[in-house]
Amino acid sequence: MLAKCEKKYPALFVILGLLVLAGLSVFVNIVEAADVSADVSVSMYIYSPSDGSNKELTAVTDSVTGDEYYNTYSNLIFLSVTIDSDNSVNKITVNSKALAEDETGTYIFLTKTGENNITVKVDFEGASSVSKSYKINYYNDTAPQNTTYTLSIPPSGVITNLFDGSIKLYLPKNTFIVNDDGPTDSQYIMIIASKEPSDRRYRDDYAELPPNSKSFDIRPVVISDDEIEFADDSILSSNGTITLGYDENIIRPEILTVYYNAGNGWKNIGGLVSEKNKTISAQFNGFGEYVVMARSNNFSEFTKKISEIDTSVSWSKQYVDVLYARGIMEPNKNLSDGRFGLINDAGEEENATRFDFAKAVVKGLGLQLVVDITTPPGLDGGWESGSSASFTDSTEIAIMKTAYTNGILQGTVKGGKKYFEPGDSLTRAQAAVILARVLKLKTDTDQDKVIAQLNKSYSDSCDIEAWAAPSVLAVSKAKIFTNKEFKPAESLTCAQLAKITYIMLQKVGKL
Repeated sequence: MLAKCEKKYPALFVILGLLVLAGLSVFVNIVEAADVSADVSVSMYIYSPSDGSNKELTAVTDSVTGDEYYNTYSNLIFLSVTIDSDNSVNKITVNSKALAEDETGTYIFLTKTGENNITVKVDFEGASSVSKSYKINYYNDTAPQNTTYTLSIPPSGVITNLFDGSIKLYLPKNTFIVNDDGPTDSQYIMIIASKEPSDRRYRDDYAELPPNSKSFDIRPVVISDDEIEFADDSILSSNGTITLGYDENIIRPEILTVYYNAGNGWKNIGGLVSEKNKTISAQFNGFGEYVVMARSNNFSEFTKKISEIDTSVSWSKQYVDVLYARGIMEPNKNLSDGRFGLINDAGEEENATRFDFAKAVVKGLGLQLVVDITTPPGLDGGWESGSSASFTDSTEIAIMKTAYTNGILQGTVKGGKKYFEPGDSLTRAQAAVILARVLKLKTDTDQDKVIAQLNKSYSDSCDIEAWAAPSVLAVSKAKIFTNKEFKPAESLTCAQLAKITYIMLQKVGKL
């Protein structure tokens, strides 16, 4: 039994976790026992992400029925119940469930989709009571700017039907919010939807990027009394996939990508576009802000002659545009004339390096970078054989080690020692071997059969050495290399790297 009432009870804050997106309609029906002298009033508040304060909802009265309705774009409602009575209170129930006050005095209720009926009942001594009934309709409508949605992570890990289907989360089963001490007491997340990202328009090194979706800031929260606190020291026990809807009016969906901001700047995390569903899916990297943006640039290789030697790489634009948009291939930062880096200063095609290949594969496949950047035991010569190492950036070394430990590039032997040699170019034959390994293509061990088939495919098949022949045949069957001449000893160009990376990622379902 609760303590005996004085003249007026202090406000009792109850959180109704109402799964309401666009319109919350509340019909209030009050039933009072005849022998009770009591005034029970209810106030509703929502959390405002714009300034971090609580805003009281104002009731709207239906002009025809006289019913009161409260409209909100937040599914988290603070319900303050104030009781003014000379009678002692036995208990307070919501939908026949007694409120058991916890350490924080916070109560959480979740409604189902559609129509919900909630009754708050105050029982006084002497079998007298006051009841207030709420008819709540939960609609899935598109949310306006600064809309919040709070929920606990379901055991299935699947969170859909939010904000008119414009965001979906697919986490592994039994994913928890954790900190250094293990699973946290609060397992609630808040999703804040805005029409634009927090800094309005994001500009990277090459272009200003307009948002092409709502921005979704996903954060862990602790609910205490009538307050919301963000648990920024918490993370998810597992990551998964996030799917965002994009603007249906976008003309070039192939240049869309997902940007992610965990509080330390925006990062391009790429994504898989579904033009049919008007969505893009990317790896969910944890709590933070996610938004779809269009990333493009008119690089000069595709718009004008670089020199009198007109080496055309226009055929590669369709591949470069997509890989650049997703952050898989980046322009050469040492160039200031608008080039991507496909053509060098002499007007000739630029050759791709072993590092270029490693970076494209690692970023394209979304491999987790190896944080420990010490030289692996297999590379007894180190990263480079040259006396002055040019690759010293920790991220670059992490990419190289990731490629090496995942068996993408296995190093090259010079002077009896194995080096990674990131700055060296690689031949088309070497590229074929790497691609066959990455794609796990079946290679034929019957050398005579391999040679016979290569003779039918390439006019220069006699130039393909035995160590590369099975892989060349495998990638040819996979239609990655389609020319009549294979040119195995020629260096792979940056434009060619763009094409084979694009095809490779399509085959593994990453594009």
